[in-house]
Amino acid sequence: MSKDKTKVNKKPIIILSAGGTGGHVFPLLSLFESLKSYPIDIEWVGGSKKSMECALAYKESIKFTSLPIKGIRGKNTIQKIVSVIVLAISILKLFIRFSVKRPSLVVSFGGYASFPSSIVAAALRIPLFIHEQNSVLGLSNKILTRFTNHVWSGFPIQSKKDNQNIIKKFLWIGNPVRKAIKNIEPPKQRYESRYGKLKILILGGSQGAKSLNEAIVHWLDQIEKSKRPIIYHQAGKSNYKELIDYYSKNSFIKDIKNIGDNQKITKFDNGKVEVFSFISDIHKIYECIDIIICRSGAISVSEIIFAGIPAIFVPFPQAVDDHQYHNAKILLDNNAAIGIIRQSDLNSLSLSEMMDPFLEINSIQARKELLEISERVLQLRKDPIEYMLSKCLKVVKINI
Repeated sequence: MSKDKTKVNKKPIIILSAGGTGGHVFPLLSLFESLKSYPIDIEWVGGSKKSMECALAYKESIKFTSLPIKGIRGKNTIQKIVSVIVLAISILKLFIRFSVKRPSLVVSFGGYASFPSSIVAAALRIPLFIHEQNSVLGLSNKILTRFTNHVWSGFPIQSKKDNQNIIKKFLWIGNPVRKAIKNIEPPKQRYESRYGKLKILILGGSQGAKSLNEAIVHWLDQIEKSKRPIIYHQAGKSNYKELIDYYSKNSFIKDIKNIGDNQKITKFDNGKVEVFSFISDIHKIYECIDIIICRSGAISVSEIIFAGIPAIFVPFPQAVDDHQYHNAKILLDNNAAIGIIRQSDLNSLSLSEMMDPFLEINSIQARKELLEISERVLQLRKDPIEYMLSKCLKVVKINI
């Protein structure tokens, strides 16, 4: 007697891979937010169990596969040999796993942790999408781009060293940013409703920037007290206490109030300085500031573009292939930034040259000029999420 067999419809599997830095990880999270409402099994392949991506995957309840791999650049010979061996083991592990439980699609956002899943996808002819956040190709993406035609970039690729046929494959779609950033009020409404002192955000990245912190304090100390702007300063956890000491020594402190892990510092004369170890709700600060002084990582620059904020960029000098400079230069070339200061040139004088044109005039006129820059910044805005989502769903045969 025959038995009826019911066909089981299995969900398609999409592998998202990224790791190493927030610049790779946060775009992955943005795509995950859009994909998770569809009948898809989503898995994140990243670095070690101690990595930032592992912690974020746990927080967002994303199935996570950790690979104990590390980058190769900047390592000595022994470390490079060990890294290559671990990389080979990780590739073999994923090759066996993907052969047994085949994903429908792999989407790579770069970083050394993305390489094994992407190279295995290419070997097994699994559809592979690649997204490069910066204007200069990272090492992993430089290799992986040869194995797929589905390659996207957050900025126009600037490198002249790489194979031009590979660079031509890239489609500039922009970097995904958080919804809270997208929902910030447009610059015209923000600037027209403001009055009083200019407000400036100092952002050294989530880890802060010691040299930037020092230069800012010395610059502020030399400004005539009546012209000093209001400052919001993210110090970075490692530089937080030291920065408070800098402000103290330069007589900026009137009183210190504890605000959770942060401290609010009120300046003696006209205005204030608020110091934070880390600003989790950065969009709230973006909404009220006139100028930002910051590094130029891919996601920071993309958020500035979406928010429409005039910026002074101080590229991180150790960034691989100087990609932070090239990210910032895209805005400067479009008259969509106040300027770029190389870290070797960062001091009170260079900051004054950039800022004095806005501090020496009344705040109403300054904000009119800043609004003109903001509107040029917004012209560079590209939101890739709908495009990326549609391409992913097409592969797994799900209609939007």
